[in-house]
Amino acid sequence: MADYVDVPEKGEDYLETPKQAAKIAFRMQLSAPLTLSATKEDVVSQKGSIGFELVAAEEFRSDAKAFELAMELTPIGIDTSILWYYEIAKRIKIQPVRIGRIRYVYPRGLSFSYTGAGLNFGMPQVIEQWQKADVVVSVNDWMTVWNSSYWIFDETEATALKAQVNVEDAVEIFFVYDFSPESMWGGGGTWGLGSANSKIITSDGNARGGIDFTHLAHELGHAIGLPHPNGSPGVSTGTLMCPSGWMNDNPQINSQENKENVSNPLFTFAFKRITAGPDCTDSADCGPCF
Repeated sequence: MADYVDVPEKGEDYLETPKQAAKIAFRMQLSAPLTLSATKEDVVSQKGSIGFELVAAEEFRSDAKAFELAMELTPIGIDTSILWYYEIAKRIKIQPVRIGRIRYVYPRGLSFSYTGAGLNFGMPQVIEQWQKADVVVSVNDWMTVWNSSYWIFDETEATALKAQVNVEDAVEIFFVYDFSPESMWGGGGTWGLGSANSKIITSDGNARGGIDFTHLAHELGHAIGLPHPNGSPGVSTGTLMCPSGWMNDNPQINSQENKENVSNPLFTFAFKRITAGPDCTDSADCGPCF
């Protein structure tokens, strides 16, 4: 595993952060066998209980100590019904952050400008590609950083920009107007592979260029635990997780292997309407990265 640094190494657009291995045992006990209603409009209520036990191993590199956490069986109520058009999914929240700039323009006076064109440009493929993996993405309202020095952005500013916004239950995505150089990190970088502290910095240059439609979906893939498939187990070649570089499209393809290996502590339980599944199974089925 690579050393942990604050900016991506050349050729990479994500960084790993220390992780602590843990196992969780979840127990649900119903007072009676689960029964389905006769029609989808009917709801059946019954009692039960839930509990869990979490055991985390010691992690020497990050000085994290072993610990255990448990919850005794606690009474709950469960409502059940037939859901013909829905399936179980994972939900991840993203927090978009734009850069705000105020300028005086003669003779009109003050002019307010914002970055963020990359959000609307990238979200259609974020939704389409991650629905295939049963991941639902919800978007918080914009937050704004009023610092025009980030408008044209270089990698030395990454630590300072990331520190501007910290939302506990979401992946922050910072949109700057342009990178310097323009092709830096292939248009975007992700910190904290699959961690609750995942953050993305991306350039609106992708939207202005009108290409690389899966760029934002690719970076979110890093945030939910998938590295590039360059020999990494659990992630498929021939998919949107292939490294594309600047102004090149990633394949608009997702795999069953990618679906099975997404992971982030920020995931919550969700229902989603049944949609098309993965396009292919694994690297052998999906083909190579070009």
